[in-house]
Amino acid sequence: MDGSKQTITNLIDELDGMVEDARSAMFARNQIMLDRGILEDLIADMRANLPAEIKQAKDIVNNCNRKLKEASNQAQVIVEKANTEAQQLTMEHEITKLAQAEAERIIAEANEEAKKLRIGATEYIKDIFARAETVLNESLNAYTSQSVEVQNFLSGEVNIILKVRQDLMGGRSDEGYSDENYDDYDEQ
Repeated sequence: MDGSKQTITNLIDELDGMVEDARSAMFARNQIMLDRGILEDLIADMRANLPAEIKQAKDIVNNCNRKLKEASNQAQVIVEKANTEAQQLTMEHEITKLAQAEAERIIAEANEEAKKLRIGATEYIKDIFARAETVLNESLNAYTSQSVEVQNFLSGEVNIILKVRQDLMGGRSDEGYSDENYDDYDEQ
């Protein structure tokens, strides 16, 4: 043995080589002769290395298990994040749908209110025009009535003036008189 630390696999390979190279026993073909000291040293090295190899294998298994657990945890975090994002998107979509429905409702109410206001304004304008028409008709009738009265009054005044004039002229008619004659009358 070389005293340096060997792996269990190397030690098994060395034992296998010893068996292959060993001489057969004299009276039994299935038996071989090995050097007891070398064989005992090899077994001692195997025993010494076996716990290290087992510990190393356990460490590898534990490391693999730890990495698997970390990967599983990361996968779980990714799945949870994806689910959260999906729920968030679903909620945002629902919120968007609700907001859109609310906007449509508000627009419909606004259109209905505008329609009512247009109808109310139209009715108000009709009422104002009807009152204006009534006032104008009453004013026109009053004016027409007053106009007739004024016309009758003026006609009566003209008749009185004509009569007074005729009386002043001594019963003569206006024929043959010029404005100069009236001017002369005015002077008298």
